[in-house]
Amino acid sequence: MDLHGFDISADQFPPAEKLAGNITLHLSNAKQGFPAEHHGKFDIVNLRLLTAAMENEKDWADVARNSMALLKPGGYLQWIEGALDQGSTVLCAVPGGDPEFSALLAEGMQKMGPWAKDEKTNSTCSTLTWAGRNLTRTLKELGAAEVGQDNTSMDRFPEDRQVNTRMFIDVFRAIAGAYVGRPEGFGSMDELREWHATLLEMTKKEKVYMRYDIYTFVARKAL
Repeated sequence: MDLHGFDISADQFPPAEKLAGNITLHLSNAKQGFPAEHHGKFDIVNLRLLTAAMENEKDWADVARNSMALLKPGGYLQWIEGALDQGSTVLCAVPGGDPEFSALLAEGMQKMGPWAKDEKTNSTCSTLTWAGRNLTRTLKELGAAEVGQDNTSMDRFPEDRQVNTRMFIDVFRAIAGAYVGRPEGFGSMDELREWHATLLEMTKKEKVYMRYDIYTFVARKAL
């Protein structure tokens, strides 16, 4: 079995000498499409956690179309995303929670560019909700013969809640980093780093946690 990985940057590729002989890594932008030599070559294509890279509905449709093009007829697309907007809701691990944590998180969530606010409704994190509500429909419109969606909650195991919370904070820092110095972002990287570090320190109290649903989509390419 041969495995191929695609990413927009090689920064997170493991060293070549650590790769198994059946794994090949490629540079490619899923929004722009994959090289023609890869079209119709794969039995299974897996995508995961692209939400932070999606700026509008067209991005989702383009990535879905380009990824389906990689499949052989009858091949399967598996796409896993998280409802990251839910991660901005702080839940209490103990009575009363941690109001200071909640307030600081909410302040930072207003500084994440288009991922934080919808220009029409002014609602927080509207872009982050798109996959769970719309990706099934988009895949069907692109001609997928079968489309299924499964939703799973990340907080079903209490022992994982604090680890997940720290991971969410890291994700939000990465998103906010793209908008530092812009009107809709943090004023400086130092300001962002301080916000991030303070939140991580607060999690050590284990008074609150954050969670979101994981959406798994499976679509079969028509024969």
